[in-house]
Amino acid sequence: MPRSYKKLAVGASSEGRGGYRIDKAESNFQQACDAIRNGELSVRQAAKQYGFSKSTLHDAVTRKHIKPSGGQTVLSSEESVDSFPVGIPIR
Repeated sequence: MPRSYKKLAVGASSEGRGGYRIDKAESNFQQACDAIRNGELSVRQAAKQYGFSKSTLHDAVTRKHIKPSGGQTVLSSEESVDSFPVGIPIR
């Protein structure tokens, strides 16, 4: 019989696997980031207190990865629609 995998959200502990806990994790993550930005906690202290990795918190606070993953488009969606005519047959 295959194992059934229950996905844990970021910051959710492996103890008491109750399934998805995304709402709690997102609010805790936001609280941790706010505490770091306000100077109440260091990145290391917040990581230990809230259960997130130091690098994840540091990247979120410094806004290191703000672009979406994957290749970035050169043209915006409006430019790409307006630039190329639709309905031209390809030979």
